[in-house]
Amino acid sequence: KTYNASMSACEKSSAWTRALGVFQEMRQSSVRSDTISWNTLISAVGKGQQCSQALTLLAEMRQYGLEPNARTYNASATACERLGRWSQAFRLLAEMQSSGCLPDVITCGACIGACARAAEWERALKLLAGMAPRGLWPNAVACNAAIS
Repeated sequence: KTYNASMSACEKSSAWTRALGVFQEMRQSSVRSDTISWNTLISAVGKGQQCSQALTLLAEMRQYGLEPNARTYNASATACERLGRWSQAFRLLAEMQSSGCLPDVITCGACIGACARAAEWERALKLLAGMAPRGLWPNAVACNAAIS
């Protein structure tokens, strides 16, 4: 738990390289990582605009035998959003749905934001319009991203 707390502090202070270092220390100490460890690390590298690294970590998490949860997918999709990688964000959305994990406002907002950054406004509006039928009510972030 100490390692997770350290990685969380790194994430909050945008020190993604340090979070990676703490994760490596944890592995070298033979401390078993859990979903919280991976989610925190994926979020940290995503905040550092390291989309490819976040997606690599998501794949490694599975290889490690842990199943991603909504927070994992949201952190990964948000990493894609920061760089406008809309196709990767939408792949995560589809993967999330096929795994039985329900997308939420954060997931959809990240996909909409990625579309906005990539000037894919038609996709953003289509996803925004599809949220209410799923029982998801767009928040201000999703609406602002769709109209930007």
